[in-house]
Amino acid sequence: MLTQRMPHTPELVTTSAYARFGSIACSLVAALVFLLLCACSGLVPILDIENAPVIVPSGETATVDAVRDAAMRALATNGWHVHRERPGEILAIKVYGVHSARIALAYNPKTFSIEYVESSPGLKSNGRMIHARYNEWIEPLDRSIRENLLVSSGIRSGAAGR
Repeated sequence: MLTQRMPHTPELVTTSAYARFGSIACSLVAALVFLLLCACSGLVPILDIENAPVIVPSGETATVDAVRDAAMRALATNGWHVHRERPGEILAIKVYGVHSARIALAYNPKTFSIEYVESSPGLKSNGRMIHARYNEWIEPLDRSIRENLLVSSGIRSGAAGR
């Protein structure tokens, strides 16, 4: 047994090693339960694609129209619907059962970005974290845009741009 004098009290307080171990063990168990609940929730950091380079075949130059067309084809192929479009930006929505998400896809001849805008409550977004399903929608969209750029018909050859 450990005996110690507590500050501002004249009496001795006895603390058993078992009691201290139990307190530490309870804290560790609580932390483990918290981490397990977070892991089981399926929440992950929101995947935003920021200023991804527009890569086209060697000797060719991307145009804003080619990047737009590649993005539009990728959106359609991956089940996204265009909600609104303005020069250099497409706002799109994906609905899957009771879940939905909105994104802003910004583009120019050099880069494109996919940014989270909002989602249905079932995707449990808190602004930084979201259900893993959302990222499972963004990753193939990003891949499709990149693939479409490599085979885009709106790309000018280097010779034609001179």
